[in-house]
Amino acid sequence: MASRLMERLPTRTGRLASCVVACIATTILVLECIPPVMAQGDFLPVVQLTSVFPQGAQAGTTAEIKLFGEHLEGPGRLHFMQKGFDCTPQLDAKGKPVPNTFAIRVAKETPPGVYDLRLQGIFGLSNPRQFVVGQLPETVHSKPSVDRANPTDLLVDSTMNTGTVAGNRAWFQMNLTQHQKIFLRLAVPDSRAEPAITVYSPEGRVERRGRFPTVDFDFQASQTGTYLLEIHDLLFRGGDDFRFRLSVASEPSVVPVLDSIANSRLTREELAEMDEFAKQKRPTATKGSEVVGPVDLPLDHKGIFPAGGQRVQFLFQAKEKETYWIEVFSHRLGHATDATLVLEQLENLPGKQESYQFLMEAPDIEYSASAVGFGLDSRDGRMRFVAPADGHYRLTLRDAFNTTEKSPRLPYRLVVRRPGPDFELIAVPDQGPRNRPLPTSVSLLPPTLRRGGVTSIRVFVERLDDFAGNIDLMADGLPEGVQCLGATLGPGDECASLTLYAAENAKPWAGAIRVLGKAIQDGREITRIAQGVTPIWSVKDIRQDLFRARRTDAIGLAVIDEEAPILLEPMQADIEVGMKDTISIKMKVIRRGGYDQIVNVRPFVLGDQEKSVRSDHVIPKDASEVTWELDLAKFDTQPGKHSFVFHGFADKAKYTKSVDGKVEKPKEMTFPLFSKPIHVTITPESEKK
Repeated sequence: MASRLMERLPTRTGRLASCVVACIATTILVLECIPPVMAQGDFLPVVQLTSVFPQGAQAGTTAEIKLFGEHLEGPGRLHFMQKGFDCTPQLDAKGKPVPNTFAIRVAKETPPGVYDLRLQGIFGLSNPRQFVVGQLPETVHSKPSVDRANPTDLLVDSTMNTGTVAGNRAWFQMNLTQHQKIFLRLAVPDSRAEPAITVYSPEGRVERRGRFPTVDFDFQASQTGTYLLEIHDLLFRGGDDFRFRLSVASEPSVVPVLDSIANSRLTREELAEMDEFAKQKRPTATKGSEVVGPVDLPLDHKGIFPAGGQRVQFLFQAKEKETYWIEVFSHRLGHATDATLVLEQLENLPGKQESYQFLMEAPDIEYSASAVGFGLDSRDGRMRFVAPADGHYRLTLRDAFNTTEKSPRLPYRLVVRRPGPDFELIAVPDQGPRNRPLPTSVSLLPPTLRRGGVTSIRVFVERLDDFAGNIDLMADGLPEGVQCLGATLGPGDECASLTLYAAENAKPWAGAIRVLGKAIQDGREITRIAQGVTPIWSVKDIRQDLFRARRTDAIGLAVIDEEAPILLEPMQADIEVGMKDTISIKMKVIRRGGYDQIVNVRPFVLGDQEKSVRSDHVIPKDASEVTWELDLAKFDTQPGKHSFVFHGFADKAKYTKSVDGKVEKPKEMTFPLFSKPIHVTITPESEKK
C-alpha cells in the first residue's frame, strides 16, 4: 500500500477531495429533507475541542497550552498519533491540575509540520485540533495591541501566537534595514479567522497587502526603519476561535501553508514536497509560451506557472484509441490559481501549413451541485482523453487567475496516467439526520460509543475509472468489547454507514482505529484504507456561515462508561429479495434507564439517498418490537449487495451529569440513534430465489 501511494499520491489524494465534497453534499441533501419531527436537542455529553492556544511550538521547547471546548471535565490526557510529544497536565501551587491546561514538550528531532492533537476525558475522545511544530523561536500574545501608536513588538526570525480582536485592528511593529528581505507567513490552523494584513513603511505608506488565504509572501524593506503591520479579521471578529500564527523569517518556512483547501485534500508530505519544490525552482523570466517536450506518457511533471498568464505547452504522441486521464493539481495544492487545460491535435494536410485542431478543454472538478458555495469544488481541470488517431498532440496549460507580470508565480503538478479501475474511501463522523435548531447545522461530534449502543462512521467512496464492484467495509484496531458490524458498498452506492457496537460490559477506551474497504478487481483483491475527515468547527447554518472540512491523521474512537438509552437490533440481519419487492423488517427495541419516548427513524442508505431520507418510521412509546415495510421499488435500488441502517434521534433522554462529585440538575438530552445494520442482497428477479 505504501509503495502504491508513493507512485500515485498526487492523483489519489486529489480524488479523495471529491469524497469530502460528496460528504458535505450528502449532508446538505439529508438535512434539507428533514421535517421538524426529526428533532435534535442538546446531545448527551461528548468531549469537543473548539480551539487550542497557543497553536504550536518550536521543536525542542515546551509550550503551555489552554484548551477550549465542551465537556472537557475530568482528568484528561492529550493524544498525538505521532511520536515526539510529551504531554502533562499543568499543576497549580497546591499540586492540583489546572483545568484544561497542559504542557507539551516537543522533542528536538520532531520534524516541522502540522499535527493533530486530541483530548481524552470522561466523555470520550475529542475531535482533532491542529498543532504546528516550527523551527523559529515562539512568543505568545493572547491580546495584541489595538493602539497604532503603541504596537506589539515583532522580532525577525520568530513566530508569534496571537489572534484577531473583535471590532478592532491589531498592530505590530518590526525593525528592518534597507533592502532587508523577510518572509511573512500568517497561518490559521483550525481557526475561524479570515485575516487581512497590511504592511506600512516608516512614513505610513502602504507597502504590501495580503488577504486570507493568500497571506504568505516575501517583502523587501525600501529603507531602514520601523514597519507597522495591521491585521484584522475580514468581518472584524475575534476571540478564542480566531487565533493565528504570524511568522517573520529571513528564509522561507518549511512548514506547509495552512490553507483549508490544501488540508482537506493533501497530506503533510505532499504539501511539504510541493512547498520545497516551489522554493528550489527559481522562476525565470520568459516571454511567450514555454514548450516542454516531446514528452513520454504516462507523465508526472512539476512546474511553476509562467508570468503574466503565459502558457506552458506539452507535446506528445499517442496511438489511436490509447486512453489517458489528464489532470492538473494547483488549486488543490492550496494555491489561488485557475489551471486550464486545452488539448489539440496536430493537422498536417498536404499543401497547408501545419496547425493544431482543438479537441477538448478540461472542465473544473465539480463534485456535486449540492456542494456549490462551500469552496470545496476545485478550479483544477481533469479530462479523459481517447486518441482519435495516431499522431502528435499538444496540451496547453495556463493559470487564468494570475495574468499580470506582478502576479505571483505559483506551482502546479501535471499528471497524465493510464486508466486503472480503483476506488478511494473517506470516513467522516456520522451524526445522523440532524437537525434542530436549524436544518443545516453541523457539529464536531466525534465517533463515540456508550455501553450497549451503536455509533456510525459514514464512509464515502469514489469509484475510479469505471470501477463497479462491491466494496466490503470493516474496521480494525478495536478494543475488547467493541465489534465492527460491517457494511457493503454495492452497485450505485455512494456511501454507507459503517456501524460499531459496544457490548454492555465494554470498558472505557480511547484510541485510533482504521476503516478499510476490500474489493475484487480482475481476480485480485484490492484493499484501501479510508482517509479520515472532520469538520473544522460547528456551524449553525451552512447556508450562511463559512464551512470547512479537512483531513485528519487518524480516525478516533472512544467508549464512554455510560449506558446507551436505546438499541435497535434487526431480528434478521441478512435478507435476499427481488428489486421490486417489499421487505418486512422486524426490529428489537432494547430500552435502558427508563427511557420510554417515541422515536422517529429513517433508513440510510437504501438506493436513492434523497428518497430514502424522506421515509419516516416510528418507534411507539414503550414498544419493545417494531415491524416496518419497505417497498424497494420506491428507492431505485440496483441489484447487488447493499447495507443500510435506521437512524434518528432519541429525544428527551433524562440525563444527570456528574463529575468529581459535582452533580448537575437532570436535563432532557438527545442521543444519536443508529440501528445495527441490515445487509440486503437484491436480485433482478421479481421474487426471491
